[in-house]
Amino acid sequence: MFFDRLEAALIQARRPGSPRPAVVVIDIDRLKAINDTMGMSFGDSALLTVARRASRDLRPGDSLARLGAISSAPS
Repeated sequence: MFFDRLEAALIQARRPGSPRPAVVVIDIDRLKAINDTMGMSFGDSALLTVARRASRDLRPGDSLARLGAISSAPS
């Protein structure tokens, strides 16, 4: 869904007068180490905390997504 919404935003941005899209990336350092040492439920709780805090500043129409470790975007 993230890539679909990104593509739609980029297409819309080509129209004159349209706002430019922005992507903000938040990297949680050592999340794998947290999962390995504290357990997956603790790591999931950390992700939920970050998501709740980030979602406070979303506007209508904004999106929030979690991307796991990916090597490249789908074509």
